[in-house]
Amino acid sequence: MQEFELNELWNKNEKHASEYFLKIENKVMELANKNSNSILQKIKNRVLLEWLLSFIAVAYVLFVFRNHPNLYVLIISAIVLGLFIWLPYGKMLKKIKTVPTHNVIKSLETYVEILNDFMSH
Repeated sequence: MQEFELNELWNKNEKHASEYFLKIENKVMELANKNSNSILQKIKNRVLLEWLLSFIAVAYVLFVFRNHPNLYVLIISAIVLGLFIWLPYGKMLKKIKTVPTHNVIKSLETYVEILNDFMSH
């Protein structure tokens, strides 16, 4: 085949393929968003649950030791510990919020980063 025939054949099939893709585009995008959002939503829910449980645990410890003579040391320790727990997860939640604004490749890279971060904590 000559190059002209290949280009003509390619152009004809490209039109058919793009017509077919336009027909199924909404379904494909809906499925992709549903699956990716459910994974990110699970991670987000677990992070928020951990934050809540950490807050409850710290509040309980402070309540139990409310009459302790070194209460200020416990309060400062709780604040520092809270920052160490909250800051990495805060960055992860910011990444989760930005995923839908990226193109496909950047979104996938961000998904992998989020999953790696979540598994390492």
